[in-house]
Amino acid sequence: MKPFLESVRYTKAFFASLGVVSTLLFILYLLAGYFEAHFVAFFELPLAQYSQEHDAFAQKTKSLLQITAVALTLLVLIMGWVIYRVLRTQEQRQSISNRLSKLLRHARRESTTLEAIVEYASSGIGIIDLEGNFHKINNAYCTLLGYEREELLRANCVELTTPEYRQKARDILQMAKRRGFMHNVHKVCEHKMGGEVHLDFSLQLLPDKKSFVVIVNSMEEKRQLKRTLYRMQNYFNNSAVGFLVIDENNIIRDVNPYLCNIFGYEAQELINASLEKLHKTHEDYRKYRQNISAQLRQTSHVHIQYEMRKKDGRSVWVELSGTPLQYEDAEEMQSKKVVWTVVDITQIIQVNAVIEELNSELQSSVDFLNTLIDVIPLPIFVKDAHFTFTQVNEAFKNLLGFTQQEILGHKLEHIYSDPHIIKALHEQDEHLKTQPKEVRKLPLHAGDSEIIAQFHKAAIRVHGEFRGLVGVIVDVTAHEEQEKFLQKQVENILRDRLIEQKRHEEERLKYEKFSALGQLSAGITHEINTPLTYIKGNIEMMRMDIEEMQASSMKTRFIEDMQSIQEGVVRISNIIESMREMAGQSREEREKVNIFNSFITALIMVHNRSKHITPIYLNGELFTPQMSRKEEEGYLAYVQRQRIEQVWIVILNNALDAFGHEKPFDERRIDICIDEFGDEVTVTIQDNAGGIKSEMLPKLFEPLTSTKEHSGMGVGLSIAKRIVTEQEGIIRAANSMDGAMFTVRLPRYKGQKD
Repeated sequence: MKPFLESVRYTKAFFASLGVVSTLLFILYLLAGYFEAHFVAFFELPLAQYSQEHDAFAQKTKSLLQITAVALTLLVLIMGWVIYRVLRTQEQRQSISNRLSKLLRHARRESTTLEAIVEYASSGIGIIDLEGNFHKINNAYCTLLGYEREELLRANCVELTTPEYRQKARDILQMAKRRGFMHNVHKVCEHKMGGEVHLDFSLQLLPDKKSFVVIVNSMEEKRQLKRTLYRMQNYFNNSAVGFLVIDENNIIRDVNPYLCNIFGYEAQELINASLEKLHKTHEDYRKYRQNISAQLRQTSHVHIQYEMRKKDGRSVWVELSGTPLQYEDAEEMQSKKVVWTVVDITQIIQVNAVIEELNSELQSSVDFLNTLIDVIPLPIFVKDAHFTFTQVNEAFKNLLGFTQQEILGHKLEHIYSDPHIIKALHEQDEHLKTQPKEVRKLPLHAGDSEIIAQFHKAAIRVHGEFRGLVGVIVDVTAHEEQEKFLQKQVENILRDRLIEQKRHEEERLKYEKFSALGQLSAGITHEINTPLTYIKGNIEMMRMDIEEMQASSMKTRFIEDMQSIQEGVVRISNIIESMREMAGQSREEREKVNIFNSFITALIMVHNRSKHITPIYLNGELFTPQMSRKEEEGYLAYVQRQRIEQVWIVILNNALDAFGHEKPFDERRIDICIDEFGDEVTVTIQDNAGGIKSEMLPKLFEPLTSTKEHSGMGVGLSIAKRIVTEQEGIIRAANSMDGAMFTVRLPRYKGQKD
């Protein structure tokens, strides 16, 4: 409408402009006359000259005005025609726009109606893409599967089926893409609340070729309809015949319920009504009166098949047997009533329809089974009683490399060349004549390779008579290889068990040796300890004698030698004490011991070895034999001095043994940290020698367990743990950073103890 108003506005402006131009031309004409008169007077031109010039000027002005009038007239006509076309075009556009608006409103109303019909339909209706993803879905579909609409719109219709049906659902979807539709397919889905839902499933490809419309119905409802049909058929089959009594004027006088059921009337609607009511048309009724009524008057019985009309207007085929009623009363005989027996032969048509439907369903079932057999990946075949192939699936054809035409109607010997396999399979087939099933494993050539095939066959019998067999071929090559692999694994396990048993036997022998060594150590320590006591006493006496000597270089040398002898004797004593520990015969008493000083003693004992392997730090200070002992009352524990020093020596020797040749001397270190926490003195000994193997940590302190690969009896740490435990302490081992860390917690000294 807006363009139309703009056109009118432009037209008015044009005509206004045209009026202004015309007015200006008229004023110009007047000014021209006025100018002419004053021009003559001003210049005082001669009258004759003025007259000639005035006529010429007037003639030119007149011609100019005529031309201008003609041009203005043509211009007005052209502009009028242009304006008319513009207004006409705008009017046509407005009309088209109005019609389009009406069509759009009508389309919206129809779309809304269609959406409402789909939404509230009793069948499940949805739209899916070619991959099975939902795009639209109605309420009935959600109700059938128990899901919310949003859940289904995020789902795939194939994934909603049960796992064993999922592959078939994909095949149906692919077939629908090729054919454009799939109708009345049985589909098994998983309900959200659990259980299976059996659906009647139909697909129709939409014109855009990009999506399907899906219609589903519950199979339970379909089964209910079939049961209802069966009850109706049973009802008809068990019913009697219908009776119809008419008089000579073809007026219905009496009916029975079965006849009412045939024609759909109530008894009151038929009684006293004309027989024409049951005929299809008036012309049919007229023919009945002319032919059948006349025939009934001539004979005592009429038997015909006749098409009649039900109350709802549908046709019904009935078998009529008419007989005039015989009365003893003469007055009754005058009525000339006729009784018709009516049999609804529509049942025959319905039975034929049912048979045709059952045949169709049977054919669908056969097609379904054939499809199902084809999608099964295992080779399947069917033979008749003469062992001729009658049905095979795709997997069987692919296995043997033949087409269906080359296999069906032939026996195995016609399509397979190995006589040994043919003989074995023929024997299996023969056994099925007396046995229900047979299983046999045979090598089979499949293409260029050979497989181990297991033939499962079952006999097909009808009324006990052998009619053929069905067979399945299972490739068990992988299974056979697996069995061989498992057998080899069992052999390896048994071999490992024997090796492990042998190792345990060796450890038992070691333990027995260790026990014998303990007994031997007890005897040796007893025998050595007695002369060692004499040696210690004599050394003390010699030391006293040396100290009484006059000062000289010889006295100094004797004292130094005596100091070395005493150190050797101490080391022998320590060795004897270790042997006693191994034999379990230590007699040392617990006392107040400075743990820091005990470490200095232990470090001096191992210094000759450690100085070539790694530096050792005691509480952050590099150890040297000249390190001073702490005399203050610190780091005191209530333990056995020599035995606890033996623990430090065992742990330090293990740490020194752990260092290989991987690191240079400057990068190696052993850190010993002594501290007090509450009622305990805590000692940590940490190295950077690579740590202890994780599988060794749980049994590190057990007897005969060694961390050394090429030496060691595995008794040192076991003795160390026993000593710490007897001191009422705790020893732990762990890996920290790039080495091993031993932690020992000992009870602090709190005063004299008994």
